[in-house]
Amino acid sequence: MEHITQLKTKKAELREKIAYLRGASTIVSGKIRAHGGFGVPDPALEEKLDTIRTTLASAEKELAETNELLSYPDDSLKYLIRVLQTAADLLTVDHRTFRLDWKNVVVDDSDETGKDTILAKFSLSDELTAMPYL
Repeated sequence: MEHITQLKTKKAELREKIAYLRGASTIVSGKIRAHGGFGVPDPALEEKLDTIRTTLASAEKELAETNELLSYPDDSLKYLIRVLQTAADLLTVDHRTFRLDWKNVVVDDSDETGKDTILAKFSLSDELTAMPYL
């Protein structure tokens, strides 16, 4: 799960980088057109635009590779069936019972009047913990 989170973070960073590079490309190409209207275009700007376009192409290629890594596997249905069949191995449940008085304060004495509340904590075995309380 940590690997997937890292890939999603990388994907978001690449999208931001691509948006930045597209903006930079638009600005530099506008400067080239503006300078070209008044005379000879600036070769430094052309080199800068080529560098931006090269970096943009490599970032888009890296984003495509990251998207491919995050896509569903070809046998995703078989994987889902395997997970569903071994749910008892993957999911653990921890029950907790509390007696609460009318102010929702935990009461230790079972003699006092109160309402019993049962909570369940669900945990996945692969270090990912989801804690919905029922």
